[in-house]
Amino acid sequence: MIQLAMRATRAGVPVVAILLASATAPVPDLPDLGVAEPQVSIVIRKARDDLYAMSGSAGQWGHYGSVLDAHAFTTEAARAYEVAGELDPDDFRWPYLLAILVSPVDPAATLSHLQTALDRNDAYAPLYLRYAAMMETMGRADAARTAYERAVALEDANPYAHAGLGRCLLADGDADGAKVHLDRAVELDDRCRPALSAMAAYARRKGDMTAAKQWAHRASEAPKPSPHDTVLAGVRRLGVSTTQIIQRANDLVDIDRPDAARKTLQWLVEQNPASVRGRKRLGDSHLAANDPAAAIEQYRAAVSVAPQFVPARLGLAHVLTRTGRLEEGQREYEAVLAGHPSSVPGHRGLAICLAARGRMEPAAEHFARVIELAPDDRRARLACGSALLATGQYRRAAEVLEVLVTGNTPDDELAPEAKYTLAAAMGGLAGLHAAAGEADKAASQLASAVTLVGEAPGARAELALQYARSATALGQRGLHAAAIGLLRNGLTRLPESARINNELAWMLATAPDPDLRNGAEAVEFAARAVELTGGDSCNELDTLAAAYAEAGRFDEAIATAERALEIARRTGNGDLVTQLTDRLRQLKSRRPSP
Repeated sequence: MIQLAMRATRAGVPVVAILLASATAPVPDLPDLGVAEPQVSIVIRKARDDLYAMSGSAGQWGHYGSVLDAHAFTTEAARAYEVAGELDPDDFRWPYLLAILVSPVDPAATLSHLQTALDRNDAYAPLYLRYAAMMETMGRADAARTAYERAVALEDANPYAHAGLGRCLLADGDADGAKVHLDRAVELDDRCRPALSAMAAYARRKGDMTAAKQWAHRASEAPKPSPHDTVLAGVRRLGVSTTQIIQRANDLVDIDRPDAARKTLQWLVEQNPASVRGRKRLGDSHLAANDPAAAIEQYRAAVSVAPQFVPARLGLAHVLTRTGRLEEGQREYEAVLAGHPSSVPGHRGLAICLAARGRMEPAAEHFARVIELAPDDRRARLACGSALLATGQYRRAAEVLEVLVTGNTPDDELAPEAKYTLAAAMGGLAGLHAAAGEADKAASQLASAVTLVGEAPGARAELALQYARSATALGQRGLHAAAIGLLRNGLTRLPESARINNELAWMLATAPDPDLRNGAEAVEFAARAVELTGGDSCNELDTLAAAYAEAGRFDEAIATAERALEIARRTGNGDLVTQLTDRLRQLKSRRPSP
């Protein structure tokens, strides 16, 4: 005690005051810190030790209580606030914080402490808000309204003060007066839940049930009420648990201070190396800063401490996949699914990893599992359809993708891509029908696909290719008439397609059945194809030459074939040169191409 008094004297504190305070408020024992995180134990021990160093002043007792309060040691915090309030009867903070601390369990004590705080300070708006809310709960409407009026007078920019006053006025029957304050509250914060709920009540009072429903919906979507309270915020800033530090880091990111957030998280893992959530969040921070190596280090550290901590393993798998370490990423995703077979992120990540490795069939199955677990995951559905399409599973792809283009809204960013992918699946399905000799089904699929993609040039060109392939498949089955019919059908929908014009012209010029040949039409369609390709495409010129021959216009056929041959020689295409040379020899002998 003598040493304590000597230290206090050097600090300028009267010895008698210290001795009296020490006699009435002995430094307490530490709370049970057995379950506390290491960094929490450190700050609580330091705050308790400061009671010795500072001779147990009111401020130190209040600080000690705040540190305890920030970490949910409520019994010990309440005692510390009581002592702080006794040592300094002018400081309202300690009875105020004590009132907040005991409010969930002791309304009578809460009211007593609030009244004590008001006696000490009548100029702190958040104090009046809590007192007013308690008066409302107790049915003391006049006292509640008076307290809200005082809060508004002290802090006109406080939306919760206006919301409370508006609610009281509405209950008193003063709807017009209530509306003024409720409008002000919503103006200050359009997500203030008490204000939105009161606006719903106002609308009901006015008989406008549509507006009431809209306000009620907005209130249900609003965040939990959190009035600004400088004193309470000071307590919360003292929290150093993993949850609190992570929240603080998130808040720093929200105000565009990612470096400060990262330093905060680094402090956490230095103080508590076993904090797997802290390491995972620090890994996320490194990844956001484009430092995958540091992110991997933190994720691995978290996994080594807690192998079953799925968020860290998912983070590790993600960054490994993102940096091209696909086999390692795959192993981590498989480890997640081994313990959690219904993990949506696990199946999605593994599917992405497998697709990146070119293993589309298993990728499609994992995407399908995502859809099964999360039917509204539209991106997974699109990815699944694309993977199925890549493996030739056109029917399944169409079934998966159809949901995405049924009833989509104009602002649905997935709709165009989904439409094009579904159209590709329908085109592939048309090819299957054609290979089976089902020309009508092939035509139906392709027609629907063209309608689906609208005027998108790339998608239309892909469907033109599918028309040509399907016609070829029909021709290989000897169904030349059906093939020609399919191409005619396609040309009505895709008249700008050089591919369809050319394929139709070739079939009309060379069909095995003479009754199907039509030289005049063949020339028309082939000439159009040449025009669409700029007049220098060997393939289209070769078709035009065959069409001229079928129409009996051999001089034009020979001239066109020579032009095609010249272009082929200029481009160095040896195989095509040989093919066109043979064709030209036939034409010069005045024999149509077979």
